[in-house]
Parts: sequence; C-alpha cells; structure tokens
Amino acid sequence: MVMTRQIAFLTLLIVSTLYAAWRGGTPERIGAAALLGAACLSVGLVDPFGDRFHHIEIAILLVDFALLSVFIWLSLQSTRFWPLWVTAMLGAEVSFPHLWREERIVPPPLGRIPQRQPHDADPRDRAGTTSLVQASMDHGISDCN
Repeated sequence: MVMTRQIAFLTLLIVSTLYAAWRGGTPERIGAAALLGAACLSVGLVDPFGDRFHHIEIAILLVDFALLSVFIWLSLQSTRFWPLWVTAMLGAEVSFPHLWREERIVPPPLGRIPQRQPHDADPRDRAGTTSLVQASMDHGISDCN
C-alpha cells in the first residue's frame, strides 16, 4: 500500500529542513531540526497495533509537548514572528486532540438550538431548547472519536 500523503509530508519536511539549514538563521535551523526530530520520534514511537484515534498515546503526547516547549522557548528568544504562529498551532494541536479525546474531559456544548416541535404542539412546549450534542445524536450524527 503506497502512503502518498506520508511520502509527500516527509519529502516536504526534509526539503524545508535542508533549506532552513542552508539559508536560514539560528531560529530557522532550531525550528526545522525540532520539527524533523519530532516527526522521526513520532514515527518510531507510534503503537503499531493500537487503536488509532481512540485513546491517548502517551509517547506521542510527550513528543508533542516537547516540541511545543521548544517552540515556546524559541518564541521567547527569537526576534522573528513565525515561532509565535507555530507555537499557537502546536498549542491547539496538543490541547484539542490529545486532551479532549479523554472521556473525562469533554468540551462544553457549543450553544443551544431550538427543539423541533410539531405544528399542533402546545405553544408553551415550543420554548424548550436542547444542546447541539443532543440534537446531533437525534439526527444520527455520530461521534468522531
């Protein structure tokens, strides 16, 4: 089975790392080396027999936190703006998929939507609302986990 996306990702990562080593300053070299190292560690530490996206893989989480730590440090030390953007994206990548995957940590409901009522229902019953989570379950939208 050819893994085209993975090959394209690794090709772009290696090319951009080589370009950063050739033309970049110290922050670019540190950032590129950190990204390449994290990608290699993630490939080596992934559980080959694990259920994908159904539980937290602690080794991958630690690699992601280490990479986030490098970019937080780089953002504080560098005069460039791009490490801030990368740090923000890594912060979102670490917090949302890893922490909300755990069943005990559930994001709050996004809002309330009006509940569907038949036209001949009592008007006092039409004021009820239901959460978006309940509405998605009522309409057959399954959980992405």
